[in-house]
Amino acid sequence: MDKSASFGFGARLKAARQAAKLSGAELGRGAGEKPGKDASKQSVADWEAERHYPKADQLRLICLKLNVSADQLIFGDIKKDAELEKAASVVQALTEDQRKKLLAMMLGPAVPDGEVAKHLPPTPQQPTTKKERSK
Repeated sequence: MDKSASFGFGARLKAARQAAKLSGAELGRGAGEKPGKDASKQSVADWEAERHYPKADQLRLICLKLNVSADQLIFGDIKKDAELEKAASVVQALTEDQRKKLLAMMLGPAVPDGEVAKHLPPTPQQPTTKKERSK
């Protein structure tokens, strides 16, 4: 699966596996496609690389082993993501002057006021045509 299609499942699975201090082979024990069979460490590596995904019954066992919910593995922290999107839209709605003031407050004395603009990312272009807005 190409990286642009990734939705983060693999990274969350790997982080949860590492936090549980399990190897890929240990996580795969009993998590095969057939009851009582093991999933290979290569299968676990494929899940983590998002080349393919575990089936629902495998996912249930994985969640039990890692002590995480399927929602957490599949969707991540939805509340945090929503908060970040909201914050990004608020920042995008600021004028350039307001963005400079906000950045100056965030940088504090580390950057003199006259140099804050150098650290300011470009203002995102707002779509002007119906075709651009639908992209």
